[in-house]
Amino acid sequence: MKKILILLALLPFLSGCVPCCKNISAHLFLKYQNINGDDLLDPRTPNALKAEDIEVYVLRNGVRVRLFDARMDAPANFKIYGSSTEKYHMMFYFDIAEESFANKRITMFLTYKDGSEDKLIGEFNNDDGPSITLRAVWINNIAIGLPFSPSTAFIIKK
Repeated sequence: MKKILILLALLPFLSGCVPCCKNISAHLFLKYQNINGDDLLDPRTPNALKAEDIEVYVLRNGVRVRLFDARMDAPANFKIYGSSTEKYHMMFYFDIAEESFANKRITMFLTYKDGSEDKLIGEFNNDDGPSITLRAVWINNIAIGLPFSPSTAFIIKK
């Protein structure tokens, strides 16, 4: 009986009870408008932004690194959604690579074909727990609410 109790006590250690996965919430929604309020992600709008007009950089150890991985669903850490029947928006993903974090924050830049750029800072819980969750966002050093859906997307004026 003693051997069975010892075996039952050791079973959790022997079974490898280590969480297999992390839940990650590292995205936000953005919309772009011109001075007239026209949707700049809608290809029907004159001078609309196209995915190829935008480059994404992350700050790693004080150095800007361009992000692009053709193997990913969102190769440049963002994806544009919408159609003629639904409003356009951008789903932007923070780069959560370990080397991108500085004091639980990630700094990224969106640069555009006209030479302008927007700075995005995301603050995360990044405590090596079971999840990585976006807690706060600043765009061009202005704190914004967390836009968790296209209907609450933050609007960037261009």
